[in-house]
Amino acid sequence: MKNVLFLLMTFFVTNLFAQDNVKIEWGEANKNQSFTNRILGETDDEVVTLASKGKDFYIEIYDKQKLSLKNSYEFSLPEEHEKKTEIEKIHFFPKSGKILLFTSLYVKKKNNIYYYEVSLKGKVGKSNLLLEIDVENKRRSGDFGFEVGLDENTILVYHTSTLKKEKAKQIRVKVIDDSFEVVADLEDKIPMKEAKREVFVDNFTFDQNGYIHMLVAKPTNTYTDFFIYTYDSKDGYSKDMQSIILDKDHVIISLALAVNQQQNLVAVGYYMNKMKAFTMPRIQGVFSYIYNPEEQKEVYKKFIAYTDEDYQSAYGKEAKKYKKGIPLTHFIMDIVLADNGEIVLVSESRLFAQTNVMDQYKYQDILVTRMSKDGTLIWLKSIPKRQVFTRPKLTLGGTTGAGGISITLSFSIALMKDKSIYLSYLMAAKNGTYYFIYNDNPKNIITPIDEKPKVMANLDRGVPTLVTIKQDGTMKREVLYGAKNDELILRPRINKKVDENTIYVYGNRKKLDKIGRVELE
Repeated sequence: MKNVLFLLMTFFVTNLFAQDNVKIEWGEANKNQSFTNRILGETDDEVVTLASKGKDFYIEIYDKQKLSLKNSYEFSLPEEHEKKTEIEKIHFFPKSGKILLFTSLYVKKKNNIYYYEVSLKGKVGKSNLLLEIDVENKRRSGDFGFEVGLDENTILVYHTSTLKKEKAKQIRVKVIDDSFEVVADLEDKIPMKEAKREVFVDNFTFDQNGYIHMLVAKPTNTYTDFFIYTYDSKDGYSKDMQSIILDKDHVIISLALAVNQQQNLVAVGYYMNKMKAFTMPRIQGVFSYIYNPEEQKEVYKKFIAYTDEDYQSAYGKEAKKYKKGIPLTHFIMDIVLADNGEIVLVSESRLFAQTNVMDQYKYQDILVTRMSKDGTLIWLKSIPKRQVFTRPKLTLGGTTGAGGISITLSFSIALMKDKSIYLSYLMAAKNGTYYFIYNDNPKNIITPIDEKPKVMANLDRGVPTLVTIKQDGTMKREVLYGAKNDELILRPRINKKVDENTIYVYGNRKKLDKIGRVELE
C-alpha cells in the first residue's frame, strides 16, 4: 500500500547534509519483552502502541519524553467473536485520542466487518456492525481494506468481492469519523461481462468535499486498462468515470491515487512501450494525471520518457544496464505532494523467490522521480540498496500403502526467526529535502553511492542508514546519527510520523526492544 506525504516547500539557508539535522534517539528497554506491532500515535504526554506477546495483544503506553514503557494493558475481543474473528486494522484518531479496532467475520454467505472502541487501558467496548455484505461463498468472500484521511480523523473502509453469477465486482464503502459517525456510504457493482476476466479494485482515496475515488484495473488479452471512478456523496453518489489511456504506443503498468491540498485527484505511476517481438517489458517513463472532481475536468495528463541523461543521473556507473528501461520489479510505495504542486513518486524494487528448500526476499533499489506542477520531469534518482533475507525450509515426504494409496506430507519449518521485517525503508520529506532510512551493510557507508552496493544478507549486522536527497538531486549516504552498530536493528515498516519533524520508530536485537524517535531539525 502506498503512503501519501505532504511537503511544505519552505526554504532557508542551512546545511541539510549535517548529521545533527537528522538523528535517532532510542528510549529505554521494554521490560515486558513484547513485540511492537504498530505505533498508533501520541497524546500530550504519551506514545501509544499495539504490541503482542505470543497470542496475546496489548495496548502499551510509553512516556513521551523518556520513551520508557509506563503501562501494558492486555486486551481481548468479546467471547462470542474471539475465535472466529479476523483482526483487520487498529486505528488511533489523534483529535479525539480514541482507538478503533476493526474485525471481520464470515458467517453463512455473509462477510461482515465490526468495530470496537478500545480504551487506552485496553478495555474493549461492545461490537458494532459496520458492513454486512452478501457473498456467493467463503472462497469468494472478498477482501477488506482501509484508507486513512489526511488528518487521520476519518477512515474509509471498503470491501470488494466477485459475483461470478452476475459477472460483476461488488463494491461496498463506508467512511467514518472520530465520533464513529458514518459520513459516506457507497454501494456499487462493476460489470465484468465485457472484460471477460477478473476486474481488480484495490486503490481508494477520498477528499474533504465528499468525493470518493476508486481505481479499477481491467486486464485484456495483452495489457491492463485502468479506469478511475469518482463518486459524489453530496449528489446521491453520482458516478463519473475516467479512462486512463495514453496512446497507441504506450500503456500504463502501475498506478496509485492520492488527493492533493487543492482537493484534486492525483493519479501517478509508470508506463512502458507496447512490446514488440522478442523484447522484455520495462518501465520507460512516468505518468501523472490531475482531475478536478468539482468541475469534472481534467487539469492535465502527461507522460514523460526517461532519457539516457536521466538514467545516468540515477544509476551513474551502472547506467548502461538501463538503456532499455527499468525492470518491472518496482512497486509504488510513497507519493509526496508539495504545496507548490510538485509530485515525487517513490517505488522500491522487490523480488521474492521460492523453492523446495528456501524462501528468499530481495528488497533492492529505491527509485525516486520528482515532477513539476505540470508533470514535467525534474530529476530521476535511484538509491542503491541490496537487502536480502533467505529463510530455509524443511520438506518431508513419504509414500505408504500397498494398495497404491500414496500420501505425501509436505510442510515448511522456519529454521530461523523471520527477519524480513528488517527490510525496506521509511521516508520523510521536509523543506524540499527527502530522507530515506533503512538498514544497510556497514561497508556501504564508505562505498561511493553511485557504485554497486554490498549485499546486506546478515541482518543482525545491519546499521540504520540515512540517505538524503536535496532539492537539486544531490545525494548523500551516512550512518543515521545516534544509531549504533552494536545496538538495535530498525524495523522500518513499523513507524509513525506525527508531525513534519518527528517520526516514532521501533527497533530490536535479540531480546532488546525499544521504541525511538527520529527528529528532522
